Amino acid sequence: MQGALQELGEVRLARNEADLARMQAAVEAVQAGLEALGTQRVSRVEADLSGMQRAVEAMQGALQELGEVRLARNEADLARLQAAIGAVQSLAEELRDQRLPALSDRTDALLERLHLQMTALEGLVERVVAREPLHIVTDPALEAALPAAVAQAASQFVDALRGSRDEILERAAAHVPLLRGAAPVLDLGCGRGELLEVLQREGIEARGIDSDPAMVEACQRRGLDAALGVLPSALAEVGDASVGAVTAVHLLEHLPAAAWATLLQEARRVLRPGGVLLVECPNPETLRVGGGGFWADPTHRVPVHPQALELVARAVGFELLETRRLRPFPRDQQLLAADQPPELRRVAERLDEWLSGPRDFVLVARRPVT
Repeated sequence: MQGALQELGEVRLARNEADLARMQAAVEAVQAGLEALGTQRVSRVEADLSGMQRAVEAMQGALQELGEVRLARNEADLARLQAAIGAVQSLAEELRDQRLPALSDRTDALLERLHLQMTALEGLVERVVAREPLHIVTDPALEAALPAAVAQAASQFVDALRGSRDEILERAAAHVPLLRGAAPVLDLGCGRGELLEVLQREGIEARGIDSDPAMVEACQRRGLDAALGVLPSALAEVGDASVGAVTAVHLLEHLPAAAWATLLQEARRVLRPGGVLLVECPNPETLRVGGGGFWADPTHRVPVHPQALELVARAVGFELLETRRLRPFPRDQQLLAADQPPELRRVAERLDEWLSGPRDFVLVARRPVT
């Protein structure tokens, strides 16, 4: 038994030693694996930290650059805003100190002239309301001749103040639809003959009367039917109901009120029933016209207000068809601008309505059929 026990102990001891050796090897292998794993993870963490550091530095650089760019843009925007505010303040001061006082003075003068004109027509209104017959007599003293120097310069006034011949031809063409089918047309104050020329091109029979021999001669050189005559007396030679349309483009403002009222009365007589009357004048409702540009032409007498013209036309027996305003001042000559603040835009819009509205108006009427 002792021998067996001794043998068994030796065998077990050998086995235990072998097991211990294997366990020792396994532990060493595990330790080696842990060391390798730690080394790899540390390397990875260090690499990740390095990448994160570079990303943070790049982000910081981008943020710094973005801040500098935005700061520069903000400074530029602020400078532009300050400049715009300065311009608005300058315009407001100019409006307050210069333009508005001048506008007020011109408005007062225009209102005074219109008041005098409306006062002169007060009795006429009362007679029209009372349906009394209306007879207009022209005072010969009002038909004073223009000074010779002004008469000689009349064509230059037309060129400088009304526009070039091509421009007037284009504007005259707009009247053709109203005159088509109304031949023969009698153009009073035909001037250089632009309307006559346009009507001739359209095959519409037309003739003109003008008091300026040079204008009449110029029309005749172009083959237009024009005759010399002083208006409104020249209409006395035209037969009753003998024409289909009477036109007077920028004529009435050259005549005294009594003379142009007589002209309307005579125009009704020479028109056949249903005949058309077309009158175009500068528009005094626009203050740059009534208070300024109108008076640049020394041959102008007084502005003809649209309401006054409508009143007299009705009084002498015309049926009004329409009164249209034409040719507002170009946008670049107006006060309104796209970059103005809303409050200033509202003021500019209102001022543009008064100052830079339509430069002309046209009245269209007809002799009643019955």
